[in-house]
Amino acid sequence: MKTRHFYLMLILFTNCFISCKRDEEVTDINTVTSSISGYISNYSDNLDLIDSIYCYNDDILLDKCKVDSDGRFTISLPVTPPNYEKITSKFPSNIISDTTALINNSHTFWFFSSLGFEIKINNKESGYLTKSNGTFPYNNDYSGFLKNYSCSNFIYCDKLTKIIGLNVNEKVDDYISTSSFNLTLNKGWNEFTYTMVIDSVLDLQNISTGISIKTGKTEQTFSNTNMPSLQWRFIKTLK
Repeated sequence: MKTRHFYLMLILFTNCFISCKRDEEVTDINTVTSSISGYISNYSDNLDLIDSIYCYNDDILLDKCKVDSDGRFTISLPVTPPNYEKITSKFPSNIISDTTALINNSHTFWFFSSLGFEIKINNKESGYLTKSNGTFPYNNDYSGFLKNYSCSNFIYCDKLTKIIGLNVNEKVDDYISTSSFNLTLNKGWNEFTYTMVIDSVLDLQNISTGISIKTGKTEQTFSNTNMPSLQWRFIKTLK
């Protein structure tokens, strides 16, 4: 559990998010679901580490299941989430069609979505599960982000709500970070695609004095598109 919290805490310190891959064919995602099913693409390479999947909304366990011998699984989702919060707590209010909408409460919303998927073997954590393009979002030593990362996110919304528009997250020195939204959330559990494309540099030369210079850009996009490269992948817990 401590390792899972470590990964999720890393999420909170980022303001880097998304931009859809331009050279990949995309299709609409089925945005309402009562369960999550899939196939772990690297299951056969990790047979000794994968037994069960535990699905959490923060620290609240929603469901758990055994992984089949062929690497397939199905997680059932509750009809309603355990807790709610205002949609404006996670998305810019000026681009939301209905600011009275409620979503499932989550302190770890960004990056791996509001749901977390922990993998266990013999009741001990061995890693986590993500539906992604296979690019781990951090360098191996956690020194910084890799340039491209795409994954599916899951969120509950209590009514039909659209989030459409562009938001500037940060503009400093010669650096700009933007988030582009083209997202429809139906009533119920929704799946949507998140991608971040980073082309930026942080000058650390004067970091000891509290002065650093950013250059480049970070593009971010939320959308109802399905990228074929997104597959369920087991990520081993780093020791």
